[in-house]
Amino acid sequence: NRAWLERKVGGAQATDEDGDFVWCEKTVLVFLESRETSSCSRRSTGTWRRSCRELSTSSAWRAGVDPAEESVFGQDHVEMREALNKFIEREINPFVDEWENARGFPSHELFKKLGSAGFLGINRDPEYGGLGLDFSYNMAVAEELGNIRCSGVPMAIGVQTDMAVPALARFGSHELKKSFLAPSIAGDFVACVGVSEPGAGSDVANIRTNAKPKKDSEDLVINGSKMWITNGAEADWICLLATTNDGLSHRNKSLICVPMDTPGVTVARKNR
Repeated sequence: NRAWLERKVGGAQATDEDGDFVWCEKTVLVFLESRETSSCSRRSTGTWRRSCRELSTSSAWRAGVDPAEESVFGQDHVEMREALNKFIEREINPFVDEWENARGFPSHELFKKLGSAGFLGINRDPEYGGLGLDFSYNMAVAEELGNIRCSGVPMAIGVQTDMAVPALARFGSHELKKSFLAPSIAGDFVACVGVSEPGAGSDVANIRTNAKPKKDSEDLVINGSKMWITNGAEADWICLLATTNDGLSHRNKSLICVPMDTPGVTVARKNR
């Protein structure tokens, strides 16, 4: 909320290229989304579906009250969390020990169930199968995933929903969204994000993977390797970061949707 942020952060006011407000104080940057409400189609486990209606943020947020003083979660968030909790206790927690011993879980089977229940596209465009809700619902879902009795499964779900697809959802073409985003929201695809490399983990600017146009073709030839990729061994596609031109190292990168069955792609699982 603008008033609350001005009190907490202060500093000069400006707008970014999308017209969203930005407050700066030294190295602190706070971005406000201009869209505070969204029309949506609601669905969750079983037959839990609701007609489209506008969902707004809490009265505390609109009034500029410190969020710590009043929860931003309303009854809709509570109902979504309850539905997810039932899903977790039915489809995940009873099998955690078995999956831990096997050093893996049936990601395609589980993600399909999550997608059918609506949990893989909370704030995504309904045109591609999402619910169209605001990000506060992602927060509610993320908190509820903490009730899973292991760390690997909620991490895998988070990579699918909030790491592999956000850039595609915001910047991708309609064709790419139909090919990769929609199946990921539905749970038909398992997705991963490929940034870290053997020689460049958090040092993203110095990744060595590159992509160059193929002569007389619209295709790209990609050379490089990625490592520590969550969901990588099970993924159907990877949102791959690669250097695509000779510009400045922090501005010459592109995210490329690469099917994992593309000729030349090899995957190795390392269990330790």
